[in-house]
Amino acid sequence: MERDAFELISFKILMYLSENKEAKDPLVHVVDYWLKQRDKEYLAVKVEKVLLALVAKGVITKVEKGKRQIYKINPSKQQEISDLLSLLKPETD
Repeated sequence: MERDAFELISFKILMYLSENKEAKDPLVHVVDYWLKQRDKEYLAVKVEKVLLALVAKGVITKVEKGKRQIYKINPSKQQEISDLLSLLKPETD
């Protein structure tokens, strides 16, 4: 395991235990509850930033439905979307 990954996981576990002093769980629960929940919260913030950036570019649109925001593709920007997909595509070995 890379040092950065080891340190990140260590931090997340210790942070969870600091906030939940009575926690005691087997490995599967540590992964499912301690780490995944924290990652979901972190990921939600990051995903929202990406969605807002894509809305600002005009390649997706945001529609308000009650208290929820719904995101969808902007079909009139298909060429820009294709260009972005080519640019963002992860390289494979």
